Amino acid sequence: MGSTKFSHATTSYQIFKKRVIKDERNILFFDGNCGFCSRCVRFILTNEKKEILHFSSLQSDFAQKFLGTFAIESKDSETLYIYTEGKLYSKSLAVLKLIPFLKWYFFFCYLGYFIPRFMGNFFYDRIAKNRKRLFSSICDLGEYSKSRFIA
Repeated sequence: MGSTKFSHATTSYQIFKKRVIKDERNILFFDGNCGFCSRCVRFILTNEKKEILHFSSLQSDFAQKFLGTFAIESKDSETLYIYTEGKLYSKSLAVLKLIPFLKWYFFFCYLGYFIPRFMGNFFYDRIAKNRKRLFSSICDLGEYSKSRFIA
C-alpha cells in the first residue's frame, strides 16, 4: 500500500495510494497559519459548485492523525494536500484536483494538466516558499459553515 513517488531534479510529488481509512469525505489540507492559504480557501468556498469539500488545517490534530496514516508529517506546511476518491494528492496535482469542485466557468483550468508535472511543481514550490510574504495576515474563515472545517 505505499506511495508512488516521482521525482525530477529538485521537485517531487506523490500520489498516495488508498489506505484503510473509512473517511469518504473530500478533504483539503492547508496551512492554517498562512494568509495566502486562507485566502485560497475563501476563494474555493466562494466559487465551489456544491458544498462537498471539507477543510482541515495542517496544524490540526485531525490532519496530523490523518496524514500520519500516509506517513506524512503535517509539519510540512508548505505542501497542500487533497484527499479525494480514496487517494491523497499533493502540490500542483492537488491544485488540479480542486478543479472539479469549482463552478463551470473554471473549466479552462483543466489546461493545467498539459503542463508537465515537474514544471507545475517548480512553480508551486516557488509560490509556497514566498506565500507568507504575499499575504501576512490570516483571513477569518468564521463566516463559513463550521461543519465544513475539521479540527
